[in-house]
Amino acid sequence: VPGQLHEGPIRPGKRLAVRIARFINGSGGQVRRLGRRR
Repeated sequence: VPGQLHEGPIRPGKRLAVRIARFINGSGGQVRRLGRRR
């Protein structure tokens, strides 16, 4: 149910989803870019 997710659990879930998506996308080259920037 999108309504229930929009109530609150979407906050921590979105954070985890973003982290996972970043990890997956980063594994391709974003991580290298971040590493070079740092």
